[in-house]
Amino acid sequence: MKRILLAITLLLNINLIAQCDSSLSIEYDTLRSHHNVEFTIDRSWISGVQTYLETGTGDTVVNMVHNLLTGKTKGKFTYDSMGTYEAVLTLIDNATQQVACRDTQLVKIECDAKFDYSFDSTNTINFVNQSNPIDSLAFEWRPLIRSSAIVDITRDLQYTYQQPSVYYPNLMATLPNGKKCGISDTISVNFCPLRWDVSRDSVFFKIHSMSTYFDSVIWKFGDGSVSSSFTRDWLNSSILHTKTKHYYLIDSSYEASISVIDEFGNTCRDTIMVYYTECHAAFTKSLDTLNNRIILANYSSSSAGTQYQYSFGDGTPNVVSTSKNMSHSYSQYGTYEVCVTVSNFTNGQ
Repeated sequence: MKRILLAITLLLNINLIAQCDSSLSIEYDTLRSHHNVEFTIDRSWISGVQTYLETGTGDTVVNMVHNLLTGKTKGKFTYDSMGTYEAVLTLIDNATQQVACRDTQLVKIECDAKFDYSFDSTNTINFVNQSNPIDSLAFEWRPLIRSSAIVDITRDLQYTYQQPSVYYPNLMATLPNGKKCGISDTISVNFCPLRWDVSRDSVFFKIHSMSTYFDSVIWKFGDGSVSSSFTRDWLNSSILHTKTKHYYLIDSSYEASISVIDEFGNTCRDTIMVYYTECHAAFTKSLDTLNNRIILANYSSSSAGTQYQYSFGDGTPNVVSTSKNMSHSYSQYGTYEVCVTVSNFTNGQ
């Protein structure tokens, strides 16, 4: 009896696999890079199966889209480097959790587009082509952005940018069979704008580095102090802040400078003026009980552009003034919370 059941089970599985008619095909991106591959799954048996498409790199294609009219399912994947990969399509039957059918395709990525670069203080950049196989490729250089005009078709490129900034150069390489591979990069050419802002009794210095990592930073704060310490955080997906904090002991203006070496060994410098005025809030009070009045003696920091906001805690509107002399009359006896806020807008602070 056990042998008969086993035979029936095997027969059902064989019939199940036979019902699965599925094929996998591939199409290379002919415009940008054949590293971008679109997979198409054409199958007649749609319901009751789970679809897995492995790229041969250890990754699985996700976000595949099925078209009910054509019965085709499409998904895209970008291969990082040249090589031959076996893409495997597997359909799993939901009822039995067994493989219903499988199909494979070889993906051939036949070239890699790569470059390194260095630049000098005149914004002249030397692009060194490191593509592979370099002797079999034709090249197109677009040093500004991928959508701009072709500037050169030589193997390597020397190009002078008009000003320090962030640029997005593109190199496109084409094989004799017409397959293309390309690379775009974000590079910061002598661009490390130094900025600063005051927070309480300290100054924060920061550099917007546009995704470029700095290997070393030398901060000169203009008061004789020098530092090489820094921290990093992302402002958004493309702007990286490299920053540090410094305490000035004397209210004054300072010429601060920075010298940085980026991850590619390039050096960038910038200098700014820092106008530092220590900001602090302090006051004493005296009471005029006959008139239900408070008189404030404001000892807060004072410089050009300083404003004071007085809050008296009785529900009356706040008073904003440049005067350090202030009094206020209350309508009734009680206990009130008085607050003075100091703001200094000189030089944008």
